Amino acid sequence: MPDDLKKKLFSEMKRDEHKALHRGIGLQLVKTLVLELKGKVWVEDRVKGDYSKGARFVILLPVDGK
Repeated sequence: MPDDLKKKLFSEMKRDEHKALHRGIGLQLVKTLVLELKGKVWVEDRVKGDYSKGARFVILLPVDGK
C-alpha cells in the first residue's frame, strides 16, 4: 500500500467519495474507537520499504486506559 494511501486510509470520507472508492466507514470507526480508548492505530509495510508485499495494521491500546 503506497504511503499516500496509508495517510488517507483512516480519514473521514465525503458521501460521493464513498461511492467512488467503494470503501465503508470501517477503518474510520476503528480509528475513532482506538483514539477514544487513548490508543494508537496505523498501517505499515509488512516488509519495510516494499509496499507490494502487503500491509500490517497496528493497534495499540493501553492496559489501564491512561
